[in-house]
Amino acid sequence: MLLFLACTGPVDDTAPRFVDWSTTRPPLVAEAQGKTWKRGLIHSHSPLSHDACDGDGLPDGQVNEACLADLRAALCDLSMDFIYLTDHPSNAADQDYETTKLLREGDEDLGIATRLACGTTLMPGYEDDLMPVGMESKMADRETYGNDDADAIEQMKAAGGIVLSAHTEGRDIDQLRERMANGMAGFEIFNLHAMFDPNIREEDLGLDRLSWMEEMDIFTAGDATPDLYFLVVHQEQPPSLEAFDTLWLDFDVVGTGGTDAHQNVLNLEMADGERVDSYRRMMSWFSNWLLTDGDTPAHFDDALAAGRNAVVFEVLGTPDTLDVSIEGDTLNVHCPSLTATSPWDGEAPEITVDIFKDGTPWQTGCGAHEVGGAGVYRVAYTITPHHLAGFVPAEFIRPYPWIYMPPVRAR
Repeated sequence: MLLFLACTGPVDDTAPRFVDWSTTRPPLVAEAQGKTWKRGLIHSHSPLSHDACDGDGLPDGQVNEACLADLRAALCDLSMDFIYLTDHPSNAADQDYETTKLLREGDEDLGIATRLACGTTLMPGYEDDLMPVGMESKMADRETYGNDDADAIEQMKAAGGIVLSAHTEGRDIDQLRERMANGMAGFEIFNLHAMFDPNIREEDLGLDRLSWMEEMDIFTAGDATPDLYFLVVHQEQPPSLEAFDTLWLDFDVVGTGGTDAHQNVLNLEMADGERVDSYRRMMSWFSNWLLTDGDTPAHFDDALAAGRNAVVFEVLGTPDTLDVSIEGDTLNVHCPSLTATSPWDGEAPEITVDIFKDGTPWQTGCGAHEVGGAGVYRVAYTITPHHLAGFVPAEFIRPYPWIYMPPVRAR
């Protein structure tokens, strides 16, 4: 990582303090380019997945309503505008389409989706070798869910799915290239499961298998804010970002962040009385922001398919808005500040930016940059969270990825 130019100005000691740490999040209010940012999740599992809810998502063949209630409450507590569910077809493919919508009393039936009373739009989807999201019907051939060839991708698209791929860190780039050529829309540039799984850490990310567990003790013992234990593993996933940058040279690739929540890892209470891997806790760490013209399933699908998706690690604070655009020969990069609803107990954070051209470090800093000709420009924000100093020990006040913006292409 390069040394970047700071986006923030001098610290204003007279500025009002922001809110204390909270387990809830207010609705997102952010606009750019005449559109509105919507917050949500892409890649998460309901009780319809065989391994969700401590492996008991369908007791006696019926949905685990208590676990589903946890999922629904988490979406509302965190003011999620949407969730693209990605259930494993080993169970979910055997359910009828109406069941996969998880419609319950008090919800609004949108036909191809469910809207909760709190406003979250829940859309069915699947995760197998491919991850079609926003499905509008079941596929006739159950075996298609486990395939990744051109025919499978076409069938998924015909059923309304936007075809993605999860766990990019374990994929061969030639396989990803072939999938993109066959009509896949994109893949994950960050996956939460990968940061904790010992085998993935070692084999795919080149990290120590279990080193993070030593730091974890600080959070389980109640010496730091439990939700911030994500910081013990939070860092970039280079294989996924390298694949993203490389394939953008030939395709417009949708890049997503996968929460991959199942509420099935460790049913152990932390100091706040909530289980380590609760839906709410895991879903609070980061989200996908879609730049949309509205809030219907079609609006979400259009924004996702067009690649208007940013990955935002909101556990580090919510940005006021996001905006990167090209106008003529100028790349305009907005410099975000924290909203007044972000946790704050310390000094101002240091927010920095690096800009990649065709996958190579190109410029640093916010503002206007003259583009160097045709190419793909990707902006990534990093934050050193001095504002969280009152919630964690000093060793966790270090640079972290904060925002991955969708690339823009100069012709």
